[in-house]
Amino acid sequence: MPEEHLADLKDLSAVGKLQPYKKEAGQHVWKKFVNIPNAIFAVSVILIMIYFFTIPSPEPTISAEAVKSLETAKPKLIEIHYFYENSKDCSRCIEGRAFMEGLKKKYSSINLKMHEMSFDPDNKKLFKEFIENYSVEEPIIIPMIFTNDIYFKDFSNSIGVEIDSYVKNATQSMPN
Repeated sequence: MPEEHLADLKDLSAVGKLQPYKKEAGQHVWKKFVNIPNAIFAVSVILIMIYFFTIPSPEPTISAEAVKSLETAKPKLIEIHYFYENSKDCSRCIEGRAFMEGLKKKYSSINLKMHEMSFDPDNKKLFKEFIENYSVEEPIIIPMIFTNDIYFKDFSNSIGVEIDSYVKNATQSMPN
């Protein structure tokens, strides 16, 4: 045979010789790390996780008396909706906005909602709803302030005093 074909032949010198048995030689790499204690531990952890993540949480039960006491305990808020235009030309809007922000800091019982109407069509729609619900008579003047039960047209220092007085009286008449 030519020598070039001899290079292709495998080395058969080890054929027929006894070699020591290596238990790990025929195993996959992962089988070296998996043994009975490790398998028992892994299965135990999985079962415990399944148990804890499938337990339904108990429904909270609150009696009707507890609900009533919670309703009377929480303070009622005075809703104030301030509708204004975001314009440098509306000085009353700017003054009114500053007053409303100060009023909110002064009284914690106020839930103040500011509605800018120059650019937000949703606020314009809401404004029309307030005008209808409060039966506001013409002329419609911006800014306008709506409280729980009354409204104020425009803004000036005297209107600010009226609003402050209204909030003070409403706050004092609230249950503690």
